[in-house]
Amino acid sequence: MSETHPFNTVAIVLGGLSLVGIVANGLLVLSNQKSEAEVQGRQQFLTQTAQINQVSNALVQTLGAAAVNGKDSEIQALLTEFGITVTANPSVPAQAAPAAKTP
Repeated sequence: MSETHPFNTVAIVLGGLSLVGIVANGLLVLSNQKSEAEVQGRQQFLTQTAQINQVSNALVQTLGAAAVNGKDSEIQALLTEFGITVTANPSVPAQAAPAAKTP
């Protein structure tokens, strides 16, 4: 039988370890891609939620203005049903001039 050189054994062991490392790296890449896709989905949800909130606020303000300006009791009742109080903004009184300081 032929003798195996110690360097051959070391080379075989290191080759096997490198294959294990390659497989582990591949698994980590797949796991990372899954995590990135999940984070991207959450980010998209947050972005869309912020946009929807802006549209919702504008819609409620427009409905409130229409209810007040047109004195539409049905719109006021609808907004009140969802906990939104509609009041007309009173005209802002002119601010008085600041009083002069007396020494």
